[in-house]
Amino acid sequence: MTTVRENVMASPGELALGGDMAENWRRWKGHFLLFLETMTEKDDDIQTSTFLNAIGNEALNVYHSFHWDREGDMENVSKILEKFGSYCYPHTSVMYERYLFNMRCQQEGENIDNYVAELRNMARSCEFGTLTENLIRDRVICGIHDDKVRSKLLREEDLYLEKAIEICRAGEQMSCKVDLLMAYSPVSTDDLHREDRKMSPRDDILSQGTESRQQDNKTVCHNCDGNHKRYEQCPAFGLVCRICNKRNHFAKVCRRQILRQRMFRKLRSPP
Repeated sequence: MTTVRENVMASPGELALGGDMAENWRRWKGHFLLFLETMTEKDDDIQTSTFLNAIGNEALNVYHSFHWDREGDMENVSKILEKFGSYCYPHTSVMYERYLFNMRCQQEGENIDNYVAELRNMARSCEFGTLTENLIRDRVICGIHDDKVRSKLLREEDLYLEKAIEICRAGEQMSCKVDLLMAYSPVSTDDLHREDRKMSPRDDILSQGTESRQQDNKTVCHNCDGNHKRYEQCPAFGLVCRICNKRNHFAKVCRRQILRQRMFRKLRSPP
């Protein structure tokens, strides 16, 4: 019985020439190059045909409007990619591509594998050469949003990209476990209520209470960790905490975050 090898990645679809054409081309080209890697046929004619079939009617009209330097260039997929690159962002330089690469940070909800895949796509236009893997690793260290994982990466000796990815994956798995405990564990809920009673014994207009503490003869607010006399003067008043989505306190003093950190330490401690 014979088996047919199927492409792992789907065709990138049509190229959108409206809106941010440079960004559309960058993403489309990255997807297309990854798609080519899944193809068993590496013949240039086949890859060119694949390109022209995938790019869509509007972009196909643009292709037919190009002037070619040499006979045969219009059938060379590398030359075609160069032409479309010049068409979609004629004033974009390698320096600008590297600027975009170095500004790319991990987005909210984006896992490490998707983040690295996007960095690889962006690096294709940066001409990093043999430094590509190391520069992607450096961008991962600078761009991930988990400070604890970043600290671990910085402590590692001889850190290469794949090892950095493994460490980030482990951090994501640990974070998921903590989130599950926070969501479903009766202990976590009890601990949170106990923490609420301890830190805010009375109901108040603020969601996290207006209780304050004395520190070095100064009144320190539980909601901003700063000093002020009235709750209306609190810089956190009216703001939404990015940890618990409740109002009137900063994330750095969020009790849910404090409890989350305790559970994280508990999970990491030996039995």
